[in-house]
Amino acid sequence: MKKLLLLSLLILTLAGCGKDIHVGSEPSPPTITTSYVGTNQQLVVPLPTPAKTPTTNLKVGVVGDSIANSCAAADRGMCGALDELFAARGIHATYFLATIPSASCGGVINAEISMLTNHPDLVIVMCGTNNPTGTAAERDQLGWEWRTLVENARVAGAMILPALIQYSDPGINAAVGRGWLVDGEARANDTIYAQWHYYDPSGWFAGHLDLQQIPGNRDYLAGGNDGIHPNHLGQQIYAVLIYRALRMFYNWPDTVPQPCGMWGARPDPNYQQYVIYLTCTGKSS
Repeated sequence: MKKLLLLSLLILTLAGCGKDIHVGSEPSPPTITTSYVGTNQQLVVPLPTPAKTPTTNLKVGVVGDSIANSCAAADRGMCGALDELFAARGIHATYFLATIPSASCGGVINAEISMLTNHPDLVIVMCGTNNPTGTAAERDQLGWEWRTLVENARVAGAMILPALIQYSDPGINAAVGRGWLVDGEARANDTIYAQWHYYDPSGWFAGHLDLQQIPGNRDYLAGGNDGIHPNHLGQQIYAVLIYRALRMFYNWPDTVPQPCGMWGARPDPNYQQYVIYLTCTGKSS
């Protein structure tokens, strides 16, 4: 059994970041607190890790809820934004979706099983927002569902890119009566993060996608009564972070810079995560 420390935010301000794609107001990182201490089961013996060879053709499976389902929209959401980055670097991706709006991690297990018949090279797992996390039993259930998605993908021969959840907009949440949501997202992230520590030694992951970096405000999230789903700029940031998360494993060029205005939310000396804040020096062209 492994206990997680309380989630804390550490902000390291660095001077300048060169060209960036931040076009909104300079954010102030929120304080996110949670009292979750999770439990985990022992996982299966890891399978061999494929060699890290450069690739210019990639079959990508996307698993998740309505946030991941942006790839099914007319503009193809984060997948369309990712393809723009790929096209400029001679990389081609084909996408296969197992995305269901409002679904929990368990709600997309069967869709993932069907999607895996396409034999993707990589599966991006982006779920947990819709899982209840108020009790230890619910958090254990989320952990089991998340591990099932990961292990199904690995048994099918795919590498995995796991994602932590972006926090929603507290102001919109309060206005529409869901003030509890950010705490639920923090507990979901704690639960998912607990699984990362168990899987990291296995070599199953092609990278780590920390969407907690993206400020949960109107710069990056849809307005009105939404405040959960990334807007156009948010989708662009998702694409940049996905590229950067996968770059080293696939030996892609390091020509997509870290976006400014982001923060890391997992200062953990036992985990290879950064804690960084790049100030925004101006609008990009």
